[in-house]
Amino acid sequence: MYISLQLPFIILLFTSVVLARRPTAYEVIQDYGFPVGLLPSSVKSYDLNRETGEFMVTLRDKCSFPFDGYDVKFKEVFSGVIKIDKLTKLKGISAGKFWVSMDIVEATRLGDEVDFSAGVFSLGFDVEDFEKSPQCGCGFDCDDLKVKDDKLLDLSM
Repeated sequence: MYISLQLPFIILLFTSVVLARRPTAYEVIQDYGFPVGLLPSSVKSYDLNRETGEFMVTLRDKCSFPFDGYDVKFKEVFSGVIKIDKLTKLKGISAGKFWVSMDIVEATRLGDEVDFSAGVFSLGFDVEDFEKSPQCGCGFDCDDLKVKDDKLLDLSM
C-alpha cells in the first residue's frame, strides 16, 4: 500500500520537473523566428527578460570563425534586445574582412533571408546558411576541415 501511494507522487514530481525545463538559448532564438546558427555552438548560459527582450549570452570562451570570407568574432559575453524576427542593440559581435572590422549592431529576419547591419553597412544571407550552429575556430566548415586533416594524416604514413 505504501508503494502504491508513492508511485503517483513520483510520476507527478517527474512530470512537473520535465514541464518546468528551461528552454535552451537555441530553442529561444527559434521561438523568435531566427535559425539556431546565429549562435555559436559554445553557449554556456543565457539570461532573457521576456518583457523587454533584453538578453545576455555567455559562451565558454570568446569565439571566432570564418564565414563567407568574413572573420566573425563573438566576445565571451554578448548582449542585445530580441523581438520576433529582429535583434537590436547588439554588443559583443563583430565581422571583418582584411584589416577592417565592424560591430554587428542588428540582425533582421526577412522571409528566407537574415540581414546583418553594421551601422550604415548591411549584408543579407540565406537562412539555410544558419541551419546549424557554427563551431569556434572552424565555423560552419568543420566537416571539411576534418576531412582535410584526415587526408594530411594519411599522407604522413
